[in-house]
Amino acid sequence: MIKHHLLLFFRNLRKEKSYSLMNISGLVIGLVAVLLITDYVISEFSYEKHITASQNIYRIGLDYASPDEQVFKSAENYPGVAEALKENLPEVEKYARLFDIGRKSNVVITYKNNDEQSVASKQRSVFFADPSFLLMFSVKMVEGNLETALSEPHSIVISEDQAKRYFKNENPIGKSLRMQNDEYGDDFTLRVTGVFKTPSVTHLNYDFLISYSTLYSRRSNAIDYFRHSWQRKQVYTYVQLRPGTTVETFEANLPSVIKKYDSDQSNHAIKFIVQPLKDIHLYSNLADENGVNGSARYVYMFIVIGLAILFMALINYVNLTTARSITRAKEVGVQKVMGASKKQLISQFMTESFVFNTIAILIAVFVASLISPVFRQLMGLDSEILIFQQPTFLFQVVILWMLSSLLSGFYPSFILSSFKPMNTLKGEFNTSNKGNILRKGLVVFQFAASSILITGTILITQQIDFMLSEDLGFNPNQVMVVERAGALPSNEQTLENSIALFKRSTQDLASVAYTSTAQSIPGKKMKRVFSIKKQGSVESPAVTTQVSGVDYDFINTLEMKLIAGRNLSRDFAKRNEGVLVTRSLVDKLGFNNPEEALGEFLTIKGDEFSKPIIGVLENYHHESLKESVIPTMYWVNLFDGEYFFMKVKTDKNLKATISGIKDKWAEAFPGNPFEYYFLDTYFDRQYANELQFKSLFNVFTWLSICIGCLGLFNLSAFTVNQRMKEMSVRKVLGADAKHILTLLSKQFFMLIVIAVLIAIPVTFYLINDWLSEFAHHIKINAWTFVSSALIVFVISGIAISFQTVRAVVANPVNHLKD
Repeated sequence: MIKHHLLLFFRNLRKEKSYSLMNISGLVIGLVAVLLITDYVISEFSYEKHITASQNIYRIGLDYASPDEQVFKSAENYPGVAEALKENLPEVEKYARLFDIGRKSNVVITYKNNDEQSVASKQRSVFFADPSFLLMFSVKMVEGNLETALSEPHSIVISEDQAKRYFKNENPIGKSLRMQNDEYGDDFTLRVTGVFKTPSVTHLNYDFLISYSTLYSRRSNAIDYFRHSWQRKQVYTYVQLRPGTTVETFEANLPSVIKKYDSDQSNHAIKFIVQPLKDIHLYSNLADENGVNGSARYVYMFIVIGLAILFMALINYVNLTTARSITRAKEVGVQKVMGASKKQLISQFMTESFVFNTIAILIAVFVASLISPVFRQLMGLDSEILIFQQPTFLFQVVILWMLSSLLSGFYPSFILSSFKPMNTLKGEFNTSNKGNILRKGLVVFQFAASSILITGTILITQQIDFMLSEDLGFNPNQVMVVERAGALPSNEQTLENSIALFKRSTQDLASVAYTSTAQSIPGKKMKRVFSIKKQGSVESPAVTTQVSGVDYDFINTLEMKLIAGRNLSRDFAKRNEGVLVTRSLVDKLGFNNPEEALGEFLTIKGDEFSKPIIGVLENYHHESLKESVIPTMYWVNLFDGEYFFMKVKTDKNLKATISGIKDKWAEAFPGNPFEYYFLDTYFDRQYANELQFKSLFNVFTWLSICIGCLGLFNLSAFTVNQRMKEMSVRKVLGADAKHILTLLSKQFFMLIVIAVLIAIPVTFYLINDWLSEFAHHIKINAWTFVSSALIVFVISGIAISFQTVRAVVANPVNHLKD
């Protein structure tokens, strides 16, 4: 029986090659899209899955409310929290702390071999870690003991990639690495005790793990500070709860621990943020994250897009198969007369569906495998992992094949098997009104989905273009950034001389307009946040303000706008110089205008010291346009800047300029690797998720359009073929080309009008919801929807016109003879 079904299937396939090719093409496009989206979704949800106890591990963040009721939520916590939780809560089985030295400072790690040839490099992914971290996070060790590798001070374990970089073919175990950094002045000699496989699907990016006890040798009170302190958030804190413990029980006991250990509750209010480890990558967007996390919203949106594209492809198959039912009606009638039961006919057509989908899924797997590396690179995934290497790939393919076969085959099988044999053999076949309505409804769904995606693409592009082109309040273009040297001289005067030498020598270059330093950089949250008040005013509100030290040329280098007062000046002694503030701080302090604020003294850090306002800057975006503008203050700090900013006059001979700056760096900071980037590129990295989302959204929008057009092309071809004799009669009776075109096209355009009308409110709701994530965003206007509708009509018109024009130019005699 199966053999007979297959013979009939391949006979029909050869008989109608054009129809079969179109139908398979639509299915293949849909299946490729679903395979790629599934690969992306599974990759995003697989974070931390390699960790054995991931279900029981939680990160404890900090929810801090300042005196002016400003709330800060940080991924970091106080160093003393971990031990306090372990000692006071029996639910906690173990803990691990991570001190992210690579994010907090410029770290240089150096290896000098026996030939005195050194390998020195700046490193970002460097942590001080508790010994328990390796076991708790299921780190896969290539060399070394998992339980003891970080138990001794001045021990370090490194990734395989970094082991090859520093030691090449040497065995790294027992070798020494030198770790220096600028922020804390560390200069440690560390012994390599282990090598681990480079982690990939984790929210933590680590290449170097230094024993946490190494921190205790920093200074006399280091043990108390890094082990017991509740004064300053510094570390990521992870706890593993005992099996059987509920997180609700654990959370209920946290306030008692805070009350016991937090000695400064009168000046602030704190709570702990308990985050499941497996949720951090997609659901956490706190301050002080180790890196840019993913977005659950985007993942779920792509799941919906993937399902929509799959259904569009299946709708094509269903519509074309049921539309062609007339051509197979006599075949069904003959089989029924010969004794075939309805069950046998359903079996035949379901077999055809499964075979058809088998061909499509095999082609789709081949195509997806070819483009998977490019797609994964576009999405920021590991491009070396091929789609068919995923552990669940075969399962995905089987489920997708069965789903598409069943969904696309059930309804056509039911329709074809329900024909009455006597009527079909006489040629008396009338299409069901219900069937026509269903086909039209499916076409409406297809083009409503396409319209939503097209409108979404336009609005998403507009929002991202708005963020990339909006006036930031400063000019990031042509600004080259070099981060402060990681390996600094131990003598402070020498450090000051080195900084002064580098600034002076680079500014002497003809292609450099300004060189300046600052403790912060636009595009990254400022580290220092203080409570600011007007001096002598009891009623003055305390305003949480981000603060950065800068030198005298910083404002000019970034071309920030001074709207009142003067800039920082060398004419005043550093200790007597005032501060620059932004308009938002002036407004929050209660001044009527910027000029009124000039000369007023501000108390900083709870009356520790005060400074006069000498100038007011226009508000600017220190972070992305996703965030609100934050009150900001600048004061003079000449030798503690973490970043050097060089305003390049022109991009002509840029290589020569970079080479010149590199030479000056080598003179001022010998032995330090030279690394640079440009401020505009650095700032725009904040939109990585949005740019990624836009690219993928564009791709799948056009795929949906292709699928919709293929379906409309085939459906219009079938409709024209069925009505060709009618059109021939009309032409003989005097109907002109315009009348024929209108008659054939209007039913399709009416469906598209309905689809567009359905799509408008749905798109408006979805895009408004997406835009709510941004503090600064575009306004949706009606012309966007008009543009989208026009695109849908034009594309649909092109797809339909190929067939309707064929009816117009056809010779009526040829069809009236039949």
